[in-house]
Amino acid sequence: MPVPATPAPKAKKPKLNGYVPARFTPLETWTHDVCALGKCDENKTPDRPRMEKLMQAGLGKMKLVFPNKKAGHNEFQSFLEEKFPRLIDEGGIEVLRAVGGGGGRRDLHLVPPGREGYTLPHVRERFSQATVYIRPLQTDLDESPLSHEVSIASHNN
Repeated sequence: MPVPATPAPKAKKPKLNGYVPARFTPLETWTHDVCALGKCDENKTPDRPRMEKLMQAGLGKMKLVFPNKKAGHNEFQSFLEEKFPRLIDEGGIEVLRAVGGGGGRRDLHLVPPGREGYTLPHVRERFSQATVYIRPLQTDLDESPLSHEVSIASHNN
């Protein structure tokens, strides 16, 4: 009967003098899909023809990188106005979330603002992967098509 061989001792990893592992530092940004709607009373997710119309007007869905994930209400709104210029001077926004099953147009439900308004931490807490829908609060937005160059530039920023 053969005798089992004893395993060879494991080689020790050489120590790296002066090596300090890099610490993970979380990003200060937040990247998320945002869809700007044009009408105050929109309460359904846009279908394809509606989304195309919104995109031509400089609205619609974009993946945005918010530079400060701790932004307050004013900074959050200013950033959205920078990305969706038709929101400027239109009386504020409401934030909505799509609910219900997929496949087709879904209901949009209002996400109430926090004590300090729609801050980015407040919005981030309520949207993990869902698209953030925003709509004007007081007046419908101009949905006429932008010039081709302006539309491409706004959706590529």
